[in-house]
Amino acid sequence: MKRLKGMDFVARTSSRVDTEALMSELKDCLLLAPEDPAMTSQAPKQCSVCDHVLRACIHWLGLSRDSPAHVSSLLCLADLACQGFIAARLQPVPFYLEKILYHLLRSVAAQGAHEACQRFAGYLYSSLLGCRPLEASLDIYTDLAKSCSSVLWKAADGVAESGRRAVLSAQLQAVRFLVLLEHEGSLLSPLELPFFISQAARQAAAAALVFETKKSLLTKDDACFLSEQISCHLVAALLEGRSTATEPLPFQRALCLFELTLEQCRHLCRSGCFEEGKEALQQCQENLQGGKSLQQGFEAALDLLRAGVELSQLLALGKDQVRVPLCQAAAALRSSLEVQDPLCRVLGGSCQFIVSSLNAYTKRSQRRPFELKEVLSLFAFMECYCRLLCKLLDYVSKGLGPLNGRQKLPLGKVGLAMGFRKWGFSDGFPFVQVEGTAEVAQLAESCCKVVIWMLEVLEGVSEQEKAEYLAQHRCFKLQVENYRKLGRFEEGLRSIVLWLVALRGKMAEQMAEPISLWVKVKMDASKSGGDDDLRLRTLKDGLEGHILDPETLVVVLSEELKTYKGVRADTGQERFNVICDLLELCSEESGRVYERAVTLVELAQVLCYHDYMEQTSCSALDSIQEALRLLDSVPPSPQNEERLQDSKAQALLWLYICSVELKMCESIERDQRARALGQKNLEEFEPNDLNYEEKAQEDRFLYDGISFNLAAESVQSKSLDDALDLWKNLLAKGEIPVTQSIEQTTVSLHIVAAFYRMMAKPLQSLESYLLIRTVSSALGDWLGTANALCQATKLLFLLECPSYAEVLLQEAESCLQQADSSSDSYLLLKQTCLLLRSQLCCANHKVEEGLALLLEILQNPALQKNTKVWYLLRGNALQVMAAYLCLPPTSLALTCTLPGAGWRTPETALTDAHKIFRSIMTLVMGGDVLLSKGGFVPFTSPPFFPGDNLLQKWLVLADLLSCMETLVRLLGKVETVCEAKAFCLEALKLSMRLQTIRWCVTFLVLKGELELQRSEQELCHLDLQQALFLLESGTGEFSLPLSEMAWGAEWGKETRAPAAEEEPFLKGPSLEFVDTVGGQKESALTTSPVLKQKEKKRLSFLSHAPGCRCCLCSDVALAAICLHWLVASAHGELALGNQVEGLSLLEAVLRRCASVASRFTAAVRSVFQGDGKKGALQASPSVRLLDGLVARLYASLAAHSISSQQPEKKLWELLETGLSFLSSKAPRLTNLEHQRASLLLTKAVATIYMLASKHGGCMANVFSGSWGWKRLPPSSGAKGTATALKMEERLPQKSKSRKPAALPVPKTKPAREVPSIVIRPVVEPCTPAKPELPKAPKASRKTKSRLKVMFSDESEPEDPVVAAHGTKLPAATEPEPASRKVTRAVASRRKVSKSVVEPEGAHHSSSDDCSQVGKVRPPRGRQSRRRAAGPERTPREEETELLRTIEEEEGFEISFEAFRGSDEEEPEREVLTMSNVLLADISSLESVYDSLQAAFHSISHCPPSTLYRHLCQLMALCVGSRDPVKTAYLVSESVSVTLRHQLMSSVHRRHQSNESQGQYLSRLQSLFQFSVAGPGQLEVESFKAQLEQIPKGIAVCLLTLVSIQPGAIGDTLLLTRLESGTAPVTIQIPMKHAKMTLSSALVEFDAIQKEQKEITNCTDRKEWWLGRTELDRRMKVLTESLEKDVLSCWRGALLPAWEGPSLAAEASCLQGRLRECGGEEVDLALLKAMLTGAHLLTHQDTQCLVAGLGLAQPEKAQALLQEAVDKVKSCAEKSFGHLVLVLDKHLQKFPWESMPCLRALSVTRLPSLRFLYSYSLLQQVRAASVLARGVDPSSAFYILNPHNNLPGTEAHFRSWFESESGWTGVVGEAPGAEQIQAALVERDLYIYAGHGSGARFLDGHTILKLDCRAVALLFGCSSAALAVRGNLEGAGLILKFIMAGCPLVLGNLWDVTDRDIDRYMEALLQSWLKAGARAPLLQYVAQSRKAPKLKYLIGAAPIVYGLPVSLQEGSSCL
Repeated sequence: MKRLKGMDFVARTSSRVDTEALMSELKDCLLLAPEDPAMTSQAPKQCSVCDHVLRACIHWLGLSRDSPAHVSSLLCLADLACQGFIAARLQPVPFYLEKILYHLLRSVAAQGAHEACQRFAGYLYSSLLGCRPLEASLDIYTDLAKSCSSVLWKAADGVAESGRRAVLSAQLQAVRFLVLLEHEGSLLSPLELPFFISQAARQAAAAALVFETKKSLLTKDDACFLSEQISCHLVAALLEGRSTATEPLPFQRALCLFELTLEQCRHLCRSGCFEEGKEALQQCQENLQGGKSLQQGFEAALDLLRAGVELSQLLALGKDQVRVPLCQAAAALRSSLEVQDPLCRVLGGSCQFIVSSLNAYTKRSQRRPFELKEVLSLFAFMECYCRLLCKLLDYVSKGLGPLNGRQKLPLGKVGLAMGFRKWGFSDGFPFVQVEGTAEVAQLAESCCKVVIWMLEVLEGVSEQEKAEYLAQHRCFKLQVENYRKLGRFEEGLRSIVLWLVALRGKMAEQMAEPISLWVKVKMDASKSGGDDDLRLRTLKDGLEGHILDPETLVVVLSEELKTYKGVRADTGQERFNVICDLLELCSEESGRVYERAVTLVELAQVLCYHDYMEQTSCSALDSIQEALRLLDSVPPSPQNEERLQDSKAQALLWLYICSVELKMCESIERDQRARALGQKNLEEFEPNDLNYEEKAQEDRFLYDGISFNLAAESVQSKSLDDALDLWKNLLAKGEIPVTQSIEQTTVSLHIVAAFYRMMAKPLQSLESYLLIRTVSSALGDWLGTANALCQATKLLFLLECPSYAEVLLQEAESCLQQADSSSDSYLLLKQTCLLLRSQLCCANHKVEEGLALLLEILQNPALQKNTKVWYLLRGNALQVMAAYLCLPPTSLALTCTLPGAGWRTPETALTDAHKIFRSIMTLVMGGDVLLSKGGFVPFTSPPFFPGDNLLQKWLVLADLLSCMETLVRLLGKVETVCEAKAFCLEALKLSMRLQTIRWCVTFLVLKGELELQRSEQELCHLDLQQALFLLESGTGEFSLPLSEMAWGAEWGKETRAPAAEEEPFLKGPSLEFVDTVGGQKESALTTSPVLKQKEKKRLSFLSHAPGCRCCLCSDVALAAICLHWLVASAHGELALGNQVEGLSLLEAVLRRCASVASRFTAAVRSVFQGDGKKGALQASPSVRLLDGLVARLYASLAAHSISSQQPEKKLWELLETGLSFLSSKAPRLTNLEHQRASLLLTKAVATIYMLASKHGGCMANVFSGSWGWKRLPPSSGAKGTATALKMEERLPQKSKSRKPAALPVPKTKPAREVPSIVIRPVVEPCTPAKPELPKAPKASRKTKSRLKVMFSDESEPEDPVVAAHGTKLPAATEPEPASRKVTRAVASRRKVSKSVVEPEGAHHSSSDDCSQVGKVRPPRGRQSRRRAAGPERTPREEETELLRTIEEEEGFEISFEAFRGSDEEEPEREVLTMSNVLLADISSLESVYDSLQAAFHSISHCPPSTLYRHLCQLMALCVGSRDPVKTAYLVSESVSVTLRHQLMSSVHRRHQSNESQGQYLSRLQSLFQFSVAGPGQLEVESFKAQLEQIPKGIAVCLLTLVSIQPGAIGDTLLLTRLESGTAPVTIQIPMKHAKMTLSSALVEFDAIQKEQKEITNCTDRKEWWLGRTELDRRMKVLTESLEKDVLSCWRGALLPAWEGPSLAAEASCLQGRLRECGGEEVDLALLKAMLTGAHLLTHQDTQCLVAGLGLAQPEKAQALLQEAVDKVKSCAEKSFGHLVLVLDKHLQKFPWESMPCLRALSVTRLPSLRFLYSYSLLQQVRAASVLARGVDPSSAFYILNPHNNLPGTEAHFRSWFESESGWTGVVGEAPGAEQIQAALVERDLYIYAGHGSGARFLDGHTILKLDCRAVALLFGCSSAALAVRGNLEGAGLILKFIMAGCPLVLGNLWDVTDRDIDRYMEALLQSWLKAGARAPLLQYVAQSRKAPKLKYLIGAAPIVYGLPVSLQEGSSCL
């Protein structure tokens, strides 16, 4: 030790190495020290060294070093030094070592070293335990013990990660130090509940409470652990120091032991561990043996505790012996009432244990009523307990206890609460019914004793305080409650009357409680079915006979009315009776005019929602108008001015409410009457279901509900505006006004704000909420203030004002910090603020922060509460979730977390929110007010009661309408238009019933835009005209024609007023529609005057000055709606082909948006400035509500400018301006990515046109560098003529002799020279068609004759005469030939330099060849379909005109051919030239691809179908063969985009209702979920891995048409072939040089279908058959042309995969040999695709294939290819696999399966590649699926002739089907939906033989809910057809079957005749079902095509969706 003495230990412990070295030295020194250093001279040295070491360790530990290793070494060194110090046994001064150890303990605890902390605490405890402090050092000893306990208590939180048991153990070890202080003379704890004496026991109870609060209820194991820990740490510490077990404990320690035992029993009994509690009690009794002077008090306390444990056990078990322990407790108390304090408190604690057991029993939902004896024993115990409380009060009053006299009242409260309020007389106390009078008297006597003792407790307390805590009405309350429990309601009401009379002069101050009981008793009587007279009784009737002045009676009745309004039940009749009494007392003669007016307002509230016509003739409106008259007659005075003003505002508010409710009821009744009449009309019959969904949504009475306009709304809302103005004036002073009820004023302002929000008047609603903030903050209601601020913040988010919203949100959060956190509303508002904060983060693009908040809210258990307010919050949270899902997934959290939360798409989140709002609306209003077809449930049908429902009704309606607007816009954007229209119609009906004109116009505009997407221009126009009527009729505004609208510099001019009305006698015939300018002059005597077309009207809004103060301009919300209306109208003009008008209107709206936005910003700023709080809003940020509209305008202008005669510079300026605008807004807004992608796509298309101009205008050369195979032009130059003649040959012969209308050529101006980027339309001018007079807005319906002739082929002759080629049809029934379409005129208002005649439908295509660069779509719409007027041409003129057009087209092509070089003259030079061009093109496409990729990334997470499809197709063209996998991925992404959206929503709905399939549905969602990363490397690799999941033997071929121009039908075919184990290959097949283009094929197909429908009406059987035979021939020619002319040399690429190594080997060999021919290496997959159809290739095909490869030695390459083809042909017969066709929306129309090369093969269709993978997932879940085990032919369900109008079909199949074993079905009648659902889910085969696909009996929405198992065979007309409307994807019921999991669905592509399809059906079922086990269905599907008479018109119609199925093993049928 000597060498360590004097050393600098602080320096020696500064690092881990030094510390360990010192520790080694110290250890050596201590080992060398003597065993007892205290007996030697080494003790001082050892103490000194160890002391300095400990101080050095404390120094470094106190610095919070970051090195764990150093800290660990310091702890070890300190431990060693402690042992050395203790071993020396030398104390320099008293408590020196203990102080050092305390400082060390504190430093160690700060480091979080729990184990070391407990070790040093043990040293310290042992040292303190061995000390016997003197009187002088007692304070130091006490401070050390308390300080150590405090340090250890705080350190216990550091072990929270180890569990709550570890925390409890650590805390009890801390309490152990307090046990050291349990000695004689220690201070007693304060006299308060619970009655703890010992400080250690009090702290142990706190530790137990912490342990219990971490879990709502302790388990038995937890309670036992708690008891064991108390015994181990505390009880053991108390018993330390006793020499023997029988040695009595000191008094203070005995008290502590008893209280610890009491704490053990309390927790053990609460958890049901009664035996353990008894054991703890027995152990305590043994430890307390001895001390004779103490035994009396402790024995009584132990008896009480034992009785309490026994009572708890009996109550928990529900036994009926509780009287025994209660009597024992009362006896123990009586025997010990003489004991002194502190034993009195010991007894009080035991009594409190009994009381808590009883109190817990009263709160149980199921409990046994007490018997009379048990109740009496309870009162006996209560009597003794009250005496004990009085004794404790005596100690306080005499100064014997720690309390002074001023604390007497709180203890009195305690006694009162424990003995009276908590359980003795509470509502939940379980009394048994007492029958006898003696028993009642005995019970009443006991009650009186208790009341007397309690009065003694409060003796000496002031009267005011006594009234507050007991008062005399407590006795009445006891009596009334007893009567109420006994069901004696009559006596209870009489007691209440006596109670009120006893109050006398204090009635006004103390009447609230008795009147509240009066209402409760009456409600109980009503629920129990009591007497009606009792229910209708009022307090006026009850107080009859008691003399009360009228003023007092009015006050009493007013309080009764107020109490009824607070009851959550239907109290309409009770309130009506009270109001009648009040009106009788407050007559006008009585002078109480004001009171009468207020009562009339209350009457209006009752009559508004209840029908009392039998009792009064007064209506709600009559009542409120009379109230307003009376209020106006009340003279104002300084005393009543504020109250009068408030009452007027209340009356005006209810005037508005009553008016709205009345209008709604009238609207509903009108609608019900109209529907009742409309149901009598018969439903129009159609043979197919293509229009069924559309017709199901139709509502012929939709617009009948528009019986209001803007002017009417202004008149109706004037009362609401006046009410708001009155309240604004009332609250302008900033002080709380004197009103009848300021709380009622606040609620009314909430209702006003909700109304304004529902009316889409956000600024007025914002003003109302700011007024509420003012009132609530003045009242100190922080929760009310926060609520108003939250609602205002939500409004600002709707207005796109996040900066303003942030200010109010911060204020709301600060209000919550001052509010009472224990309130029920606090948690709701806290979560609301978090949600708004998350929404703010979303608006400010702080995605991760906001997302974390949102997920915290959604995972909060409180959000699952079954209350309306929490449902509302959940709905709002889902709307915010949808906003996040709309964001581009820039963070990993957004990509991974949200799908895990249950929502993957914004549509699903918004749909769920909509469901929640609908359910709340149903709950509030008592029924669904928007039943789709069954009529409407009136608003007033449910029992309506005032209160929160009145406010929530309008709030939920506002939320619902806002949610539906967002949902409709989103669904419209992603082009799920059918669903969007359904929601839009629902919202439109609701807004009509509410007569909210802004919402009504909004949804009319949205519906018009949806109709425009479906190419329904007429319906769009009708919707916009209805909206125009709402906006301008009756407002003094008038609509202007387009020609008179000031769009440019004339904005500032005011519009002139219309001329004054002429006098009637001056009026003549109206010349409005008479053309004043003569046209072509003909015979004046024989021609009628030409009517000029009525000009279209537009909103006069654009012609107003920017500062105009009209309602449309001054109301910023209306101005925004008008702008949306104008944009929709402009798009309608563009859809009709009116480019100039449409673009000019868009430009005008764009300019107008700036002034409207600035005015909007100023309006919002003025609202906040008027609020008076300007400090936080100095910046005055702008409002961004119109940013989305501006972005849409830029995108629309750019997209349409590229197809119109706009200068090139203007187009690029538009693109640059639009993209710059979006770049500045994108980080803020979430809804602009769609517009950004549209602008980028337009930019890419414009760049492509620029590149095409560099290549001589040839589109093919732009992308040719990306492709390994290019189709070259044919050697002959007369392609155009040959094609025209070929198509002419396919037409009926008579079509050549028809006389088409002449085409007059108008005079045209010279065409301007336009840059090559601009795509000029090639249109054909014509004379204007005869205009129709415009009609008033009215719903239009397409009507068809009900006498339509349906000529059936049942009457065909046995051997019909088949029409030969070219046979003429009779004139009467001859269909219009396709050749006439060539001469049809196309209407256009634009003049062009040259007339070009094109076939109908050509304007839909955007050919990618050279001849189409200068063309665009000509105008579409009704005008373009009209035939031109003029004289007919002769056949020769027609032929000449046709040939002339062809010659011009040839010349146009030849000019470009000369530019490229001729294939015949210089083939080698042409190849070299092409190669050079291709190399240059690769780099030139980079800018195009970059724009497309940026657009793709913007929308890939939630893509619109058309935009996404176009982007994928153009990107595939750019990538081409350079990356085959990426190209294949992009092609597969381009199809069925809308279907993916629909499937994601459907799977989400199924996931919510079917948790058992959660894993499968989650995987299905992941499969169809849209990419969030775009076509990057990860996505491509994932796609490549998925290709390996394609089953062996299955080839998937995707065919899609690509167009450069958006919205056009392209003439470039992309064919992608996918197989597992083979690299994907995509082939680009331009249609330029094809003998028949796909666009012309589509025209021919549509012509065939149209003429088929026309021929169906033919009544002559022979002509009927001749016409259909000719159509069958044309269908055959068309089908063969698809193979020979369209696919040409690549038809073999469609063949299914076939087994054999020769194909792959030969392809590989050919690849190597082709290297010798020059050029780059040819793709192996491409060669394999060539050789797959080797047996189909001709010499010309091989020549074409080789030419497309662009090799240097084409002759040699052709020879090599021909050699390989011959080798593959010579192989053994091939066994082909299965082909899956994935077709785009255009190509799905064609019967590809009937092409000669595929006619005998196994072919099915699927909507997309992902559906193939979904079947694999399904088979994993459904092991016994039909795909795996086969079809059981005996498990079939059939529907035969459900419409009962196919007698031949029924007669042919009925007996057969009914005779089949196991088959069930429905014949000749409509099946039930449940039958079809069961068949699809439970059967293997579903056969439908009727019209359509059966949608009338089971719609698509219902099918999507099913988990279909059956193979569906649908033989109805067009059962497999997909309806394509506008640019939308095809839709049909067959897709719903596939989405629901049907393994295979067969249907018809077009309409078929019954007899011929019956032949097909019979052949298919007979051949397949009798074929035996494993018979493949598809084989017989192909074979049965020969069965119909018309092999192509009928035989080619059946096609199959799904995968191959076969009959199961061992099956037999037929």
